[in-house]
Amino acid sequence: MLRRISSILIAAVGALVPGWALGGQELPPGYELVWITRDDLSNQGPRMNNHGQIVWDQWEEGVDESAEIVLYDNGTFTQLTHDNYRDVWPDINDDGVIVWSSFRGPMGPFGPTAEIMMYRDGVITQLTDDDEYDYRPFINAAGQVAWPKTFGLYVDKSDIYWYDGSSVRRLTHDGEAEARSNQAVRINDAGHMVWTRYDFFVNPWESEIRLYDGSRIRTISPPGVFEPQVPDINNLGDAVWFYNNGTDSQALQLWHGGHVLSLTDGRNGCLNDLGHIYFIRWHEPGGWQGWLYRDHRYYQLTDDPFWNTDGDINERGEIVWRAGGPTAPRDVRALRRFGVGDLNCDGSVDAFDIEGFVVAIADPALYALLHPECDRMLADVNDDSSANAFDIDPFVDILTN
Repeated sequence: MLRRISSILIAAVGALVPGWALGGQELPPGYELVWITRDDLSNQGPRMNNHGQIVWDQWEEGVDESAEIVLYDNGTFTQLTHDNYRDVWPDINDDGVIVWSSFRGPMGPFGPTAEIMMYRDGVITQLTDDDEYDYRPFINAAGQVAWPKTFGLYVDKSDIYWYDGSSVRRLTHDGEAEARSNQAVRINDAGHMVWTRYDFFVNPWESEIRLYDGSRIRTISPPGVFEPQVPDINNLGDAVWFYNNGTDSQALQLWHGGHVLSLTDGRNGCLNDLGHIYFIRWHEPGGWQGWLYRDHRYYQLTDDPFWNTDGDINERGEIVWRAGGPTAPRDVRALRRFGVGDLNCDGSVDAFDIEGFVVAIADPALYALLHPECDRMLADVNDDSSANAFDIDPFVDILTN
């Protein structure tokens, strides 16, 4: 049934449908809000790379074994798994290598245990094979993968494991031995990792943010901060996480240059190398809404009846997240950058962009006045981080090819 619905989806969503703007919504210039899926399935855990590829798990509500991994590649949908296992929590790198958890292992207290799977060049490989729960893997540009392995009931005791490209290795040793729970690991392209180290055997439970910098493990969350958790790390070694700062209230902190900076209310931050952070805030009465911190400014990306939750951000400043719930179907939405050369931000690169291109090169202030919804850096066609006369020939090539 899921495969049949996916086929209908692929045929029906040839063109993405723009999201609507409501009162509190404000998008950064040069970006548009789009729906990736619109169906009656649960689409969850979306992750993206820097080439417009997005992966997530898609399943029929209440039927765990129907969960399959779906890849969106610039307009094309592909279902990667076709089995009766619960395939969930995918991640993808820029080479299109995808990892996820598949509940296909021996029976545990909550059903089959989870194993780590990898999709590369059309071939699926199983990286783990044991009677523990290996869940929520993340992959970097080098093909290294990090994840938590659980030894207790659900997640009360767990350690961080990682795949170095040839073999599986263990990073922490205090989960099974000392009843700590190491969870929510993220890995950057240098192989550095951050995660949350929980102690669920005290009341109230405690946690700290741990960093592995390639040689040692240390705590980077400051003492006295209550229940810091769910970190992310970029390739510069910066990290973001949230902590509980009151009843039903959370706030973000940023680790930068060896110091911790307090940012704003919110949770579940995702961080890129430009320092942009996607996060979510609770709004009464509407639920969770998506926010972006960029260039010392905050943008409210969504203002709608949906719960806009877990997501990811790439180096182009594009963002993907789950929208829906708590009872509505869950769909994948994205903040997508307009294409290079689209200087009037109408979704096409054609002769109508010539005037905007000339103004963007010659008079940036006038361009911002004439096209406030666009970004003059879309004129950086040769990708040298400058919009200038050296982009003229590449722009002409786009128009004529």
